[in-house]
Amino acid sequence: MRLRWTEPAYLDLQIICDFVADRDGEEAARRIALKICDGLASLADFPRKGRPGRTAGTRELVFKDLPWLAVYRICEDRIEINRILHGAQRFP
Repeated sequence: MRLRWTEPAYLDLQIICDFVADRDGEEAARRIALKICDGLASLADFPRKGRPGRTAGTRELVFKDLPWLAVYRICEDRIEINRILHGAQRFP
């Protein structure tokens, strides 16, 4: 299966990286981005890897040792990455 990022998910990743870069530096932001992208890439082979989502029809991939999770949907021929949210963040 292929991954499709929605614009909100892409913007979420940019915001996360900007926040981490300001607080901990560019290298830390790169490590976080890589960990998130690698985790999401694994969904292509294991689409049900994440837990059932809080919103009907979604799933959530929790990133080990990170406070963020990805909300995604499994569609017919793709996985749609909807958002990347902080675990304590109120869901839209």
